[in-house]
Amino acid sequence: MPTELGGMPANTPQPSGAPVAYPAVHDMPPPRQNAVLTDAEQKQAEAELAALRARQAKQVATPDKN
Repeated sequence: MPTELGGMPANTPQPSGAPVAYPAVHDMPPPRQNAVLTDAEQKQAEAELAALRARQAKQVATPDKN
């Protein structure tokens, strides 16, 4: 079809014959291999984080005298 009648210009690249690949939206990842923390492990981790937070807050509150 001529360009004047709505056709594509002569230098337009042709579409490939391969189908368009869509993202795999329905593919689910495999289940995780690591286990959830037990209550004791979670409490220990929370205590360690609280101690670290307190230590950092103390360091910020007292400026270094260099």
